[in-house]
Amino acid sequence: MASPMVAGVCALILDANPYLSARQIKSIIKQTARQDNFTGVIPTAGSTQWGAGKINAYAAVQLALVTMGTIELKTTDFILYPNPTTDVLHLKGEFAPKQIDCISLDGKTTSCPVENQSISVSNLKSGTYLVRFVWEGRVYQQKFSKL
Repeated sequence: MASPMVAGVCALILDANPYLSARQIKSIIKQTARQDNFTGVIPTAGSTQWGAGKINAYAAVQLALVTMGTIELKTTDFILYPNPTTDVLHLKGEFAPKQIDCISLDGKTTSCPVENQSISVSNLKSGTYLVRFVWEGRVYQQKFSKL
């Protein structure tokens, strides 16, 4: 009866961060699985009885919120404009984040403050970035270009 539980946890993870791939979700579940006196020590390859351990939904969702997703969704949750930009991005949507992360394609993260729905990106080098923030327990991200 573990399959319905794992499927439910996968749905929770995807609701929190819809940008995760199937491989990332599997990794999150394995990383957050817990061991106790009943499971004993589980080898790295897993156990035929316990798999990677007992699923921990709370820990899995918490890890999903801080994991960078790789799937690009076409979403209208918020709009970044102008895109491409040289110094300021404007955020249009029902959000009021105080700070967002600007993530370069090589994975370098820069915290960018949000003031009056505007994001200063003048300190970033030219290139392609992801704007990423968590709002009310859900991850939002979108790509933009800095000229």
